Amino acid sequence: MPTSATPNTPKTVPVVCRKLWLTAGLAFTAGYTDVICIARYGCFAAMQTGNLIYTSLALTSNGATGLYHLVPIAANFAGVVLLGGWVVRKPWLIAPLGAPLLLASFLACDALTWAGYGGGLGGKLLVCFPALAMGAQNTLTKEGELGLMTTLLTGNLQRVGISVSMVLHGDEIDWDEVLTVVTCLTVIFSTLLGAIIGASASFFLGAAAETRGVASGNTQPLLAAGPPAVATAVV
Repeated sequence: MPTSATPNTPKTVPVVCRKLWLTAGLAFTAGYTDVICIARYGCFAAMQTGNLIYTSLALTSNGATGLYHLVPIAANFAGVVLLGGWVVRKPWLIAPLGAPLLLASFLACDALTWAGYGGGLGGKLLVCFPALAMGAQNTLTKEGELGLMTTLLTGNLQRVGISVSMVLHGDEIDWDEVLTVVTCLTVIFSTLLGAIIGASASFFLGAAAETRGVASGNTQPLLAAGPPAVATAVV
């Protein structure tokens, strides 16, 4: 008769597949979102290191207006603070809180942009919505089931590099380490795929608008079209 210590192998593969699918969906969303936000607002929603670099560059030439790139950094931090406590104290609320927050943030940003509020510096502040969502997403994935950040590449590259170094030095790596590497690589390639699709959609929509003689200001793809649905469908 099997004991409680007996590994339940049949459940292992579905759990791993679900984790990888969730990782891919959320990382795809981050890459897609950042490209659209760069096209619309000139700053990142997820990659806050890029916003900090933009701030430094802008301050040397544009003065105080360069501080605009600090806005999405603050919004991203607010997303972390908003859900951080819930993740630690009540992890069972991650999906009920996280999925609606992601979708509501993207929908609000799209609706206000397409309603004509996306112009000028005030319109650029709409990046706060997706930036807040990306901060919340990072908190949910890092402190939740996945245990890693889905909007950052540096940490995932570092983790893969450490494992490669271990192999090159003849060290043995176990199944958990292999799964970690595969998950980190999933983040990297899914983010790249999301960015490519977002950039392609932006290019073709802009080209089509130009052909029709229509101003291409509001022809960027909807943030709420596709990626958040893919990411949250499996939460």
